[in-house]
Amino acid sequence: YLDDTISYNSTDEDKHNFWKLKDRLEGPAVRLAFVDAIETGLAYQRRLEVPASLLGRSSSGTFNATVKLSALGEEEPDVFLLQLRFHEDGTVRFTRDENHAIVGDIRTRYVIPSGDIIQDENMPLAKDLEYTYSQEEKSSTFRVDNSTVVKLMHAGVILTVAVDGQVVQTINSKKHLVIEGTRYEYNDKCPLNLPASYDAKYIDPACSPGTHEGSWAETYEGKTDFKAHGPSLVGIDVTFSEAEAAYGLQGRGTTSSELKIGGTSDLSLYRFFNLDYAGYPVDGDRAQGAIYGAIPTLTAVQKGTGPTPTTSSLLWVNPSDTLVALTGGRGGDLTSTFVSESGVIDLLLYPGMKPQEFSTAYHRTTGLPALPPLFGLGFHRSRYAVE
Repeated sequence: YLDDTISYNSTDEDKHNFWKLKDRLEGPAVRLAFVDAIETGLAYQRRLEVPASLLGRSSSGTFNATVKLSALGEEEPDVFLLQLRFHEDGTVRFTRDENHAIVGDIRTRYVIPSGDIIQDENMPLAKDLEYTYSQEEKSSTFRVDNSTVVKLMHAGVILTVAVDGQVVQTINSKKHLVIEGTRYEYNDKCPLNLPASYDAKYIDPACSPGTHEGSWAETYEGKTDFKAHGPSLVGIDVTFSEAEAAYGLQGRGTTSSELKIGGTSDLSLYRFFNLDYAGYPVDGDRAQGAIYGAIPTLTAVQKGTGPTPTTSSLLWVNPSDTLVALTGGRGGDLTSTFVSESGVIDLLLYPGMKPQEFSTAYHRTTGLPALPPLFGLGFHRSRYAVE
């Protein structure tokens, strides 16, 4: 992660003031300028598209594709890579990176090594998966088992996951799927050696009209943090259908297990970035801030096809400074928007799994925790930690 370094000069004042919808974010934070573009409707100009053909299949449960950014023009190469992995337990993994053949050796985005967080050896791929492609719809359909069906719409790169005929999760229905591409020279406004005039096409959040302070360096109290690769944001939205409540996003000062769904206002955002936060707030309007640890899972309780509700979950795998916004819910669709300052998009979906099933799948994904030594058991508290 050091190669994709971000600012280390966060202050207590800064910790929740990260989402600037109108002024563009300035300071040590994740820049969510793409939300600005989406709100004005202009982001639709940078439409994504998977080529209208069969996906490449590298194993029984792994599918690969390239992704075109239509704002660049039909003759330009596909600048992104997409991979879908389907596992025996029903887990669906969605990853997206820049096309290494295009970027070359200018930069390699940081990817967490296998076995560090994700225990791939514990996650066998689905063997009996059925895959079909519809030329008429320009869609790929994956029947994972008797109950789970995943559908990828190639135009727009929208992924829906249905369990027992009910859509439970959708990726990119709000068109927040984005990667700020590699800049070839320091202070380049646009990626891939494109001229600055391409900002009118809204290629990515930083390559859009206006001045975006903090794209290449951030200064606080006379200290400047330079960003070797400039703007590198990645983001995605996942919508949970007919959600009554949301839980998870663990590692913060709150006494409530149910998450507050507050939208995109500054104090409603959840932040993931491990901090030694002295006197962190408990509940109140700043309780969503980052503290010592980060467990970026999210579970939604949803209306089921019968009287019993269903639940679906996700895991966001990115170690860089991350913000999460929750909108909707209480019986309607709940949209979660994850944005990280750097790295790649790596998302695992756990559709239709009961809480205990998700807990088992999550620990299969990340590994079981070690038991503490006997002398470490007991009640430990640092009064310094809580305000």
